[in-house]
Amino acid sequence: MNNKIKALVFDIDGTVSYGNKIIDGSLEVFNWCKKKGLKVLFLSNSSKNSRNSIYKKLINMGFEVQEHEVMNCSLAAVYYFQRKKINKVFVFGSDELKMELLKNGIQVLENLNLTKYILLGYMEDYTFKDIITISDEIYLGKRVIACNKDRNYPTEEGILKPALGAVVSAIEFSTDKKIKYIGKPNKFILEILLKENNLNFNDVMIVGDCFESDIKLAVNINVPAIFISNNCEKSKINYNLNNVICSNSITEIINILKEY
Repeated sequence: MNNKIKALVFDIDGTVSYGNKIIDGSLEVFNWCKKKGLKVLFLSNSSKNSRNSIYKKLINMGFEVQEHEVMNCSLAAVYYFQRKKINKVFVFGSDELKMELLKNGIQVLENLNLTKYILLGYMEDYTFKDIITISDEIYLGKRVIACNKDRNYPTEEGILKPALGAVVSAIEFSTDKKIKYIGKPNKFILEILLKENNLNFNDVMIVGDCFESDIKLAVNINVPAIFISNNCEKSKINYNLNNVICSNSITEIINILKEY
């Protein structure tokens, strides 16, 4: 194992679990890494749940993890607004996203006219009217920030469902304006997680199943990654991913790390 690697940063949905269902072999990999003295961190683009909810889910699955070793888009949004000194936002998103903001001092307004900032998070009941409203607000000069631009997410059955990126793409297509996002592959969300754990970018290896978020993040900051995908080799050829190791399953990771 490369001595420069101090921590592995795992994606959650599709990498170690499908919803609340743990993926076989995930816990064995986690425990092996801990025994080898490696830190194991979890980085999720989820904006539906609070960090505490995700932390509790991991605990219930058997991962002996601390809450500060977990980061997701809901809490990253808090850090983003605090850094920008923004304390009033209108939110399209879940109750847990709104509560994460509120408990950290960010006012969640019910009137769009009282703030210049709109946050988009995941929710299942987006309507076409919402897309029109958000587009209209962009034309009026409002700043729209998305928690992520994920194309889809896996259910407990492993079926891919449309995610927040589907809504963001519709708005961008309609307005011809790019919407800023907070989650992976933006390095901002990883920067927060590493700062909470006294680590730097060059201390980590990223493990994930999504090219557009996990692997692009690794490429953006030039760190090694393990890409869990049947299409990994094709992606490596198409995108010249020299620092990416392919794996068909999380169960292969222990052997990969032994040889790395």
